[in-house]
Amino acid sequence: MKVCSKCKIEKEDSEFRKNKYTKSKLQSYCKECDNRQRRINRSEQTYRRKKALLDARGVTFSDPLGSRRNPDKGNQLELQCSTCKRWLEVSTFVRRDLSYSSRGHDYTCARCKTEKLNKLKESQRI
Repeated sequence: MKVCSKCKIEKEDSEFRKNKYTKSKLQSYCKECDNRQRRINRSEQTYRRKKALLDARGVTFSDPLGSRRNPDKGNQLELQCSTCKRWLEVSTFVRRDLSYSSRGHDYTCARCKTEKLNKLKESQRI
């Protein structure tokens, strides 16, 4: 049994990743806390990489209009669907060229877009 240095909860040794440089041969924090931190780091790295790419092209970079960062989900970028009005992660929106949409994504989520297309197909069959 070992106590995680981040969440301060005592957990089984199997809940920790291996680290050959520590005395116990285990990380000081549990896999759950490690995974959470890795997600945050990955999203920050992606954000910095995209910003550097756009800066090199002379394009001013900021989060898309109508977006927000959710601190409960590791500062994840979210957009609001114009149809269902829900805040969803960016991956649920179809990626678009900036010339098509000022925020780089569709304004409706993939689910609402699919429903709309299905209704349109049904109305054309009648």
